[in-house]
Amino acid sequence: VFHLVVRAPRRQAITASAVGTGLIAFSTVRMCLAPAEHNPFSIFFLPDPAQVTGLEATIPPEDAHLAISIITVAAGVIGLCTALGVGALLRRTRKMRAVESIAEREALRNESLTAEIARQSERELLARELHDTLSHRLSVISLHTGALEVGARTDPEVAATASALREEARASMEDLRHLVGGVRSGDLARPRPGHGISSPP
Repeated sequence: VFHLVVRAPRRQAITASAVGTGLIAFSTVRMCLAPAEHNPFSIFFLPDPAQVTGLEATIPPEDAHLAISIITVAAGVIGLCTALGVGALLRRTRKMRAVESIAEREALRNESLTAEIARQSERELLARELHDTLSHRLSVISLHTGALEVGARTDPEVAATASALREEARASMEDLRHLVGGVRSGDLARPRPGHGISSPP
């Protein structure tokens, strides 16, 4: 009964408690109605075997029958209450520990989600700053190099340099978009070949 109360499902625990209570009540009544010499608790009321010989040494006195019955009932009640009470207490303790474990896992999960949301906000802020600052400057560079290319048609070298700068500005804009997308998604990949920002010579 104790084992089932602690570990079995609720319905089985209730069934085991009811069956155990019935069996203990039946056995207690049976022991109280049986002859006193057949009751194991009568050993506390046996006469001194050194003074009594023969079968009389195993038969308790008549005035001890009521006391034997009281002890039998008390032992049954104490055993049953101990099994059910301690079992229910341990069952509740196990349930509380399970609930605490679930709550702890949920707390860790919430902390992880909170940290991820904070990191996502930081990435969004960084991506916005990159886009707003660098895209404006690259657009200005592309605009001025385009104007320089148009105005320097008489000088092929200057026009070629302006065209190269404008192409680099356009490629840098594409790399910036790629970089901003990677920062926002948190999965920043390497720049695409041929689209990196060139280092100064």
